Amino acid sequence: MTALFFLAGIGGNLMSIVVRPDEPTVGASPAIFGLLAGLMSLIIVNWVALSGPGASTLRCCLIFMIIIIFVILLLMNVSSNSYEIIHQANTFGNMGGFFTGVFAGMFLVPTVRANARLPGSYEGIVKKIGLGCTFAWYFIFLMVFYLSTTTHTAIVA
Repeated sequence: MTALFFLAGIGGNLMSIVVRPDEPTVGASPAIFGLLAGLMSLIIVNWVALSGPGASTLRCCLIFMIIIIFVILLLMNVSSNSYEIIHQANTFGNMGGFFTGVFAGMFLVPTVRANARLPGSYEGIVKKIGLGCTFAWYFIFLMVFYLSTTTHTAIVA
């Protein structure tokens, strides 16, 4: 979970600086949103293990609870933007932390089933998708960050 915390924090703050370069902010709230998204990834990776009688209700309840917590945290964040005391809450950073947490969590969370490590298993495919999405997420935002911050000098002949 420590790796998920750091990956989500860096990914969320990276999205924040790319989307709003005029207001750089850093903090731990994107990483906290990433841990919440890691719970969502835990459900996604172990979807097959949560099958059985009554499991669809359990899966829906778990996902609904995570979405409700996400919405409540996001609303608290947005409502804090309206006050003078706490006006630096970073919604884009928190959303970036959540998305990074989903992607990174897909390959970091443990699997429950015993045969999850077999080639071609559902869990293995989901973990590969999560790893690819995480690399794509970081590659895109690092390239946009690099290209937006470097100064290009024109050659005058």
